[in-house]
Amino acid sequence: MRLPSFDALLNQAGNTFSRFPLTLLIAFTGTISAMMLIERSFSGEEVILTNLLLTCALGLPLMLSATLLGEARKLMALAKWGLQLAALSMLLLYYFSLPDQMEDQQILRFFIYAVAFHMLVAFAPYTQKESYQGFWQYNKILFLRFLTTVLYSIVIFTGLSIALALSTLLLELDINEKTYSRLWLLVTGVFNTWMFLSGIPENFDLLENDEHYPKGLKIFTQFVLLPLVVVYLGILYLYMIKVIFQFSLPKGMVSWLVNIFSVMGILSLLLIYPLRHQSENKWISLFGKWFFRALFPLIAILTVAIGVRVSEYGITENRYLVLAVAAWLLIIAIYYLLKGFHRIRFIPMSLFVLAIIAATGPFSAFNVSTKSQNKRLLKNLEKAGMLQNDGKIHAVDTLKNIPSKELQTEIAEGIDYLADRNRLKPILDMLAIALPEEDKEDDDDEYYFSNYELKYRLITHLNIENYAYRSYYSEVEDAASEYEYFKLSIQKNQAIPLRGASQLIEISTYDIKTLFDNHYPSGDSSSPIILNKGFTVEMLIERFSNLGKNHHNKTYYFDIKLHADSLYFHVENHQQIKGIQFDYADYTKDEVGSRISNYRCWILLKE
Repeated sequence: MRLPSFDALLNQAGNTFSRFPLTLLIAFTGTISAMMLIERSFSGEEVILTNLLLTCALGLPLMLSATLLGEARKLMALAKWGLQLAALSMLLLYYFSLPDQMEDQQILRFFIYAVAFHMLVAFAPYTQKESYQGFWQYNKILFLRFLTTVLYSIVIFTGLSIALALSTLLLELDINEKTYSRLWLLVTGVFNTWMFLSGIPENFDLLENDEHYPKGLKIFTQFVLLPLVVVYLGILYLYMIKVIFQFSLPKGMVSWLVNIFSVMGILSLLLIYPLRHQSENKWISLFGKWFFRALFPLIAILTVAIGVRVSEYGITENRYLVLAVAAWLLIIAIYYLLKGFHRIRFIPMSLFVLAIIAATGPFSAFNVSTKSQNKRLLKNLEKAGMLQNDGKIHAVDTLKNIPSKELQTEIAEGIDYLADRNRLKPILDMLAIALPEEDKEDDDDEYYFSNYELKYRLITHLNIENYAYRSYYSEVEDAASEYEYFKLSIQKNQAIPLRGASQLIEISTYDIKTLFDNHYPSGDSSSPIILNKGFTVEMLIERFSNLGKNHHNKTYYFDIKLHADSLYFHVENHQQIKGIQFDYADYTKDEVGSRISNYRCWILLKE
C-alpha cells in the first residue's frame, strides 16, 4: 500500500475545487458564518449570520445536485453553469424569505428542505436513465464516503484538540476556549466537505458494470439490521392485537414507531438490493414481498392513531408530516407489490416530491395546519356563542353563562397557535369591537408584540380568563395547569419621583432573588446595604399578584401600565434603604408556583 504524496493530494484537492467550485464556496461561507456566530452574543448580527448558515446548509446538497445533474447529462459548460446559477438563485430567494426572528415553523421547513435536497443528491445523476445497478453503486459510494469522512474528521479534530490542550499545559500558551469550537467547524465544514466531494465518481456509466459488494455491509444488514426489523415488527403486531382485543384506541406514539420501523425495513432492503438474484439469497425477494404486505395493517393503525387526534384537535405540522409519511408508505407498498422491488430510484424521487409539497405551496404542512386550526377556532367560538349570525366575534358576556373551562382552553390554544404563526389577522378582522391600538415603544419589538403580547390582548378582550394552558406539542390530556402571566410597568414618559432619596442604585436582571441575595455599596461607606427580613420575596410576589388582580379588565391582561406610585414599595425600619421603585417586572404563575422575573428597579437610599 503506497501513501499518496503531498503533490498528489494537492492535485486532487485542486481537481475537486475545479469540479465543485460553488459547492465548496458555499461550504466556506457557511463555516465562516458559524465561526462568526460564536463571537456574537445578541448583537443583532446573529440574525443575518444564522439565516446565512441555514441557507448554506441547504446550498451544499442543492448545488451538489445541480453539478452532478449537469455532469450526468453531459451538458456544455455554459449549460452547467446556468444550472448551478439557477440553484444559487433559489438559495438567494430562500435567504431573503427568512424572517428576522427565527420561528419554529422556519426551522421545521428548513429540515424538510434538507430532506428534499439530500434525496435530490441521491438520484440527480439518474434522472433520465434507469440504471439500477449503477444507481445502487453510486449511492453506496456516497454512503461509505460519508462514513469515512466522518471518521477522519473525528480523528483529526481529536488529535488537534489534544495538541492544543498539551500546548496550553506544557508551553503555557493562552488558547481561547472558543478555538476548539472554531477548529471543529473548520474540520467538519471545510475538510469534511472537501474530502467527501473528492470521492464522488465522475464516470457514472462505469458504475453499471460494477458488481462489487462490501462483505461488511452484508453482515451488518443480514445479522444486525434485519433482525431488529423483525423484532420491531413483532412488537408492533402484538400491540395491534392488544388494541383490537381491548377495543381501545392506539397511542399517539405508535405513529412514530411505525414510521421508524418502516424506514429501517426499507433501508435494509436497499442495502441488500444487489444480492437479491443470487441463488443463496432468494430469501431477500421473499422478505421484500412480505415486508410490504406487513406494512398495510401497520399503516392502518398509524392512520387511526393520528386520525383520532386530528379529529379532536385539528391538524398541526407534526400531524401533517405523520399523515404524509403514512400516505407515502402506502404508495410505496402498493407500488412495489405491483412492480416488484427493483425500481429503487422511486424511493428517493418520491420522498423528494413529498418533501417539496410538505414545505412549499398551498398544500404544505404550514398552510394546511393553519387552515385547520383556524377552522377549529371558529368552530369553538361558535360553540361558546361568540361567533354570531352577523359573522362577527363578540366577547363573552360575563353577566351570562360563561363557556366551560375546557372550551375556553381550546379557544385560547387556537389563538396561541395562530398568533405564533402570524396568522391572527383574519380573526382580528372578524371582531365586533376591534382591539384598541397600542403604542409600541420600540419598533424593534414588533415581532415580540405581534406574537406574544397580541394573543394575550385578544384573549383578555374576549373575556377568556384563567385559561388552562396546554402545549400543542404534548398529547397528554391531563397536562393542563393554571397559567397566569402579565407585565407591570410604569406609564410611558412619566417622571420618577426621588422621594427625598440621596442616592439611587439601579438593578436590572432576570432573577428577583438577586435583589435580596446581593449586597450593594452605599457611597463611600464600606458597609454593604442588605435588605432585611421585613421585606421578603414572598411579600413582593403577593403585592405584584394583587396589583394584577386589581387592574385586570381595566387594561388588557398582559402589559399593565401603572403610575410610578403603584410600583413603589416602602421598606419599613431600615437604616439605609428608603424604598424600592420598580420600572417594570414580569409576573408568572404556573404549576411551579408564582415568581417575578425580568425586572428593573432602583433602590432609594436615605439621606
